[in-house]
Formats: sequence, structure tokens, C-alpha cells
Amino acid sequence: MRGLSFYLRNTPADNAKAEPHFKRAVELDPEFQRAYAALAKVYYKGAEPEYSRALGIYWRKAILFAYKNLAKIQDVNNPDVHVVRSQMALYKHQIDIALKEVALALDINANDVDALKIKARALIYSGKYDEGQAIAKLIIRIDPVSIAEPLFLIGLSNFATGSYLTAADYLERAIENDPATSTYTRLLAPHTANRVWKVRPMRRGSGFVKNGIGPSGWPLKFIIFHLKTARY
Repeated sequence: MRGLSFYLRNTPADNAKAEPHFKRAVELDPEFQRAYAALAKVYYKGAEPEYSRALGIYWRKAILFAYKNLAKIQDVNNPDVHVVRSQMALYKHQIDIALKEVALALDINANDVDALKIKARALIYSGKYDEGQAIAKLIIRIDPVSIAEPLFLIGLSNFATGSYLTAADYLERAIENDPATSTYTRLLAPHTANRVWKVRPMRRGSGFVKNGIGPSGWPLKFIIFHLKTARY
């Protein structure tokens, strides 16, 4: 329970604080499969730079640890098993598999916020923007405390449909609720280069525009500024 109290705060530092508690639970009871599932979720978050740094391990190793803990779980009725599997599928761009695993998780717990976040992402990534946005709004109603990621997803869906000013508003709200949202910047960077800079030429030839990605640490605020000021 101590581990969950940290994990549910949804920050890199708290995710790292949850790790030793879940590891201790496994040490006390090697058959405690919920603890293995929780560790798998903690480590899979390490795929994001901020989370891997907080854990103090390289992101590839974090994913490997997630796989190892997942392999120790036999109970398929644990929603966390399907959540991690769906995360892994989404990471590999296997949208259909991700949605299938999410559906299994939600059959067990219809209000599983982690599962709903993945479902929203998968729907948005597959072009079902309205459906993804509706799920993101549902997440905010279920968990009105940790709302940065669903706000970001709503912004992302608006961005994808060309509603740049609305997208910027939601992204700003995401930052207000969690200033450490730089982990999301890389999702918007290539699209910003392709869309915003087409109508507002700026820094042509830079690594950001040329390669479609931004250097590590490009602030989300920079992207929001250009979403608000570009002439469409």
C-alpha cells in the first residue's frame, strides 16, 4: 500500500519511491503477484527519460525489468498484467494489440485509470480523435487530481485535427498541473516541425526542423508559444 501511495502520484520521483516498497513486498512474499505487476508498471514507466533518470537506470534496462517481472505473473485476472502488455504493444505501435489488452483490463476494472490512459492514446494514435478525447475527459472525472496526462491527450487530439489554439490551451493546463511534462514534448515535436513551421518559417535547417525532432529538453512552452502565434 505504501508503494501504491507513491505510484499513484504519477511523478518520476514518486514512481522511483514506489520501487523499493514493491520490491520489499516481493521479498516478504515471493508469490505476491500483485507486487510483481506493480513493479512491472513502475519499470515500464522508465521507458520515459524522466522516469528512468529518477529510477537511476538506463531506459532499456527499465523495460527489461518490466518484462522480467511480468513473466513471473500467472494470474491473468490481474488488470495490471493487461495494462503492462498494452503499454508494451503501444510502444511497438501495435495499436490493435494494445486496445485488445486494454479491453481485458477494463473488463476486470472499468475504472482503471492506467488502462484508460493507454486506451485514449491508442485511439488518438489510430486517428479516432473524438473517441480518444472522450476517454481522456472520462479519466479527469474518475481521477480529478492527476489530470496532466489526460489534459495533454485532449490537447494532442485537438492538435491532430488542426485546432491549434485549443490544443495550446490544454497543453498549458497540463503544464500548470504538472510542470514536469517535458516527457510529452517529444510526441509533439515532429508534428510541430511539420505543421507549424510550414506556415511560419523559422530556424530552417536547424536540427529540430530538419530531422523532425527536438533536442532533449525542448520545453513544451516553446511549442505552445508557436501554436498560439503561428499564422494558419
